[in-house]
Amino acid sequence: MVVFLKYFASGMTAVGVHFLVMILLVELFSMPPPIGSFSGFCAGSIVNYYLQYSWTFRSNQSHRLAFIRYTTITLVMLLLNLLVFQLAWKQIGFDYRIAQILATGVVFMANFAINSRYTFK
Repeated sequence: MVVFLKYFASGMTAVGVHFLVMILLVELFSMPPPIGSFSGFCAGSIVNYYLQYSWTFRSNQSHRLAFIRYTTITLVMLLLNLLVFQLAWKQIGFDYRIAQILATGVVFMANFAINSRYTFK
C-alpha cells in the first residue's frame, strides 16, 4: 500500500507537469491540443521516471536497464494516452482538459500495474 501511495504522489507530480506544459502550449502558444498532450506527457514522463526510480520503487537496477524498460513501457502508455485523448476530445467532443483527465486515469492504472511488476522490479 505504501508503494501505491508513493506511486500516486510521484504520478500526481508528473501529471501536474503534464497539464502545465499542455495548457501553456494550447492556451499561450495556440498549439493543437494533441500536440500539447503529447508534449506534456513527455515532460511528465521524465519527472516520473526519476521519482519512481529513486523514491517510489527504490530500484537498485542500473539506470540503463530501468530507463530502457521505462521508455519501452512509456511509449506504449503514450500511445494509449493519445488514443483515449483523441477519442474523448475529437470523437465525443469533450474539452481537451477533460479528455486529458480521462486519458490520465486510464494510463495511470495501466502504468502502475506494469511498472511495479516489470520496470523497477
